[in-house]
Amino acid sequence: MIGQLSFLKIFSNEASALSVPHYLGYEGHLTDSSDDALTGTYSMTFTIYDALSAGATLWTETQSVTVTNGYFGVQLGSVTSLDLDFSSAYWLGVTVGTDSEMTPRSPINAVGYSYASDLSFGAYSTTSAPTSPNGGAIYYNSTDGNIYVYDDVAASWVDLTTATTMAENLTIDKADPSIILNATTAGDTDFWISVVEDALGDDNDYLRIGDGATPGTNTMLSLDTTGKLGIGKDAPEVGLHLGSGSGSHSLTSNNDGFISGNLEVDGMGYLDGGLTAAGILDLTGSVLSGASPLIFEGLTANDYETTITVTDPTADRTLTLPDASGTIALTSDLGSYQTLDTGLTSISGLTTAADKMIYTTASDTYATTDLTAFVRTILDDADAAAVKTTLSLNNVENTALSTWVGTSSITTLGTITSGVWNG
Repeated sequence: MIGQLSFLKIFSNEASALSVPHYLGYEGHLTDSSDDALTGTYSMTFTIYDALSAGATLWTETQSVTVTNGYFGVQLGSVTSLDLDFSSAYWLGVTVGTDSEMTPRSPINAVGYSYASDLSFGAYSTTSAPTSPNGGAIYYNSTDGNIYVYDDVAASWVDLTTATTMAENLTIDKADPSIILNATTAGDTDFWISVVEDALGDDNDYLRIGDGATPGTNTMLSLDTTGKLGIGKDAPEVGLHLGSGSGSHSLTSNNDGFISGNLEVDGMGYLDGGLTAAGILDLTGSVLSGASPLIFEGLTANDYETTITVTDPTADRTLTLPDASGTIALTSDLGSYQTLDTGLTSISGLTTAADKMIYTTASDTYATTDLTAFVRTILDDADAAAVKTTLSLNNVENTALSTWVGTSSITTLGTITSGVWNG
C-alpha cells in the first residue's frame, strides 16, 4: 500500500444557473504507511457507488494526480463525463496505483448553498418527453422549445410555456399571451389578463383585463402604452375612456372626481358626488335621465342649487339655443302680459305676401285674399270726394233723389244715356 487519505473534501464548482458543468471538486491529503506526506505524481482511480459498501458502480475514472507535501486536488468528471443526476445518495471510493480501494468510502454531500436547488431539482435538457421524473422534476424539451415540471399529484408533466393549467385555477397561454384565473367554485366568474400587441396598427400595445375564460371577450379594463385607460373599452381614445364594452359596464363614483382633459362616456356614467371638468364634457348621443337630470350648484357649495326639471314627454322634444349671447328671461320677468288671444293666434298662422288682404271668415278666424290694383286705388283715397273722382262720378248729384224738386217724387229711374239731369 502506497499510502492513505487522512483528509478528504468534496466540493462543487461555482457556475451560473444557465450552464452547470458536471464536475465535482475533490481535495485530499496522501501519506504513506508511516504517516509521512507524499510528493510526486500518482495514478488515482475515483469510483462512485450507490452504497457505502458493495453496491453498484455508477461512475469511474482514472487520473494522473500531482501530490505536493501530501496535498492534491482534482476535478472529478474531467476524464469521464459525470452524467449522474444526484437524485439519491452516493459514495466515493479512491484507489491509488495498484493498491486496494481505500476504506471507508466517503459520502458525497451537498455544498451548503446547493440546498436551494431542491426547488428546481433535476433540471435538465432532453429532445423527448421522459416517462417519469426519475431524471429530474424539471426539464427543457429542445424539440418543442417548452419547459415542463412534474406534477406529483396528477402524476403528469405540466407545460409551463404554452397554454398551461396549473393547480386547476391558473392557465398561462404563451400564444396570446394571457393568463386565465379560474374561479374555484363552479358558476363563479373567471377572469383573464392579456397583452394585445399593436391592436390598431399604430404600434400601441394594450394590457387588458376581462371576465370569462376566453381572453379578448368582455373587456373590463384596458391600458395602453401611452397611459390611456379604458373602462369597458377595448381601445381607449382619451386619458379616461368609459364605454359599455362588450357587456353593460358603468362607472360609479361616490366621491368628487377631477378630470383635467376630456372625459368621453360611451355608456352610462353615474356620479354620486361631484364632477369637475377643466376640459370638455362631451355628452353627444347621451341621455340624461330622471325628472331633474340637471342640478347646478353654483360657485359656492352650499344647501342651495338650481334644478332644471323635465315633464315626462309624450314625444321627442327639441329645445334650441340661438347662436347669440344673452340672458334667458323667465315668465316672472315679463310682469303683466296679455292672455293668449284666439284671433291673434289665427292671424299669426297666416302666410302673407304682396297684394294680399286679411279678412274674417268667422269669429276670431282669419284668411287672406288678393288685393287688386283697382281696390288699392280706392283704399288710398282720403275721402268720398276723392273716391268719386277715382270712380269718375263727379257729375252725380250728392242729394238724395227723393228730395229733388219736381212735380212729384221720382220713383222709377230709367236709363240715362247722355246729357245732364236737371231735376
